[in-house]
This record gives sequence, C-alpha cells and structure tokens, in this order.
Amino acid sequence: MMLALACCGGASVTAPPPRVRASLHDLDALASSARALVHEHGYVLLEGLEDMSAAQMRRLMSACAGESHTMLRFVDGVYGVHCVLGVPEVRVLGRGDPRALLADIGYEWHQDGGGTAPFLTMLHCKEPCVGADTLFADGRVLFRRLAPADRRHARTLTAIYSNRFTAGGPTALDAECGVRMSPCGTRRVQPASRRKEHWSLCRFERPLVETAAADGHERLLAGAKGFERFRGMSVEESAAELSRLLRSALAPRGEAPLDEELRTVGRTSFATEAVYAHAWRRGEAVLWDNRRMLHSTVPLALYEQGERRLMWQIICMLHA
Repeated sequence: MMLALACCGGASVTAPPPRVRASLHDLDALASSARALVHEHGYVLLEGLEDMSAAQMRRLMSACAGESHTMLRFVDGVYGVHCVLGVPEVRVLGRGDPRALLADIGYEWHQDGGGTAPFLTMLHCKEPCVGADTLFADGRVLFRRLAPADRRHARTLTAIYSNRFTAGGPTALDAECGVRMSPCGTRRVQPASRRKEHWSLCRFERPLVETAAADGHERLLAGAKGFERFRGMSVEESAAELSRLLRSALAPRGEAPLDEELRTVGRTSFATEAVYAHAWRRGEAVLWDNRRMLHSTVPLALYEQGERRLMWQIICMLHA
C-alpha cells in the first residue's frame, strides 16, 4: 500500500484529499491508514480499488468506523431496489444500470445524516462519467471565508432542520416529488408537492456554527434542502439569510455574488479556495467525515450525454 499526500493548501483552502494507493489484500491496514488521514484532513482518496466487491466495501467501511457504529441498510420500498444484491448497506447510484438511483436536483450542499449525528460516507466509482464530479468544501474554510461581522452573527444562529418541505428523502425521491434547489445549491426554491408513504414530521436543532471537540476549530456546515428556519426567524427570512452566508463562503473573491435568480441549470463557478471538485476515475473511492465536510452533486445536465455512470455508496453512523 503506497501513500501519497496531496498538496495541502493550509487552513484557508479546501485542499484535495490525501491519496492512498490501496490494496484489497489487507483491508485492516488500509482502514487504519484511511482512518488516520480522515481524522487529520477530513477526507481521503483511495486509488486502485477497481475489483473491490460490495462485501469488501462493507468490511472496509466497518473497519474504518471502529468498534461502535451502525451501517445504514437500504432495504425499504424506496431504497431496497437500489442496493447491491445481497449487500443492503451498499447503494447503487448513477445511470445506465437498472439498480441505479439517479438524483436530478442540481447542486445541493449537504451533510449525509443532516448533522443529526457523526456520519462517515464512502463513495466508490465503478464507471465514471465526464462532468459528473462531486464537490467538497471544508466547513472550517467556509467559516473563515465569512466576513468578521458575519462570523459573529453566524455564531448566534440556531438552525432548525426538518423534512417539512421535502418528500422524506432520499434526494432522488425529493427531486421526483418536486424539490428544487437554487442554481448554486444554497437555497431550496421549491418544496415537495407530495410525500412518500408513512411520512411523518421529524425535526431537530443545532448551532449553525459548531466547534469540534477534537481540534477546537469552528465550522460552518449547513445544508439548505432540509433546512426549515433559524430559531426566532420566519421561514423565508431564514432561507434568505442561510443562502447569503453560504454564497459569501462559496463565492470567488472580487467577483459578482453567486446568482440565485437564474432558472436555467448550468455550471456554477465556486471559489477554488473553498471548493474541491473531484473528477472521478474508475476504481477510486473517497471516504469523508460529514462533521467536517460539506459535499454537493452537480446538475445532471452537466453529465456527458449518453455515458453510463455507476457509483457505490455506503454510509455509517458513529456512536460515542
């Protein structure tokens, strides 16, 4: 197993993930290296896993998560047909495969698990597609890119998250049920018109800016799709304020602010200091800590027309 660290641009830049040339012959050693790098950098890129099976992916994730964790199992009516046969913890994403789940919702900055608990995610590329990148942003970098007055203001905000305006997930179902995001993924511009069976309202609160116990750094980690409002503010005022803060953190310096008024889907130019765009190659996997990183899809319109895309995803909740 060969380790190659990517260039780290410092605390004010979302640097590319460190790279590990992986081997399937010793998954425990691979997990140990990956876990250490995620702890230090927030995410890691594993290369050379073209032949990794779904069972091996589950075992690798379990070893990365440690002793106390719970794997999400995609077994209900919404998820079940989209998992790898015999391995309900591994979900199939993309297009060109009958089991693949495709989310046509555009940019959507979020944490898996929504910030309800610590979650690890691994995304593994079986068949890449030109243009189908995954975007990552370090929450510490996003917070530091805010103006000083906005940092002080953000520290005072308590965010309320719920499924009030969604179909209940996953994102592909939300998209089918009418949820639409702004062109840069920082605001929900259209709620769901219907909901999945057995939907019930779920709600939780957390500070907009959280200080990690592990390193003492403040992080701005806020997804807009499941955001309801800030405590003490109306839904509409809250949506505008969250979008303003996220756009300020994600926008290139010295240029016009990210445009929220467009109604056509196209490429958004995020600040390269804030956002790392990963163009997938076959056999790669990225493992990341959702307590430290936001991530986003890109619009389906940016995918190369006619190309297949096949990704495997596994998500794990960590217990204290």
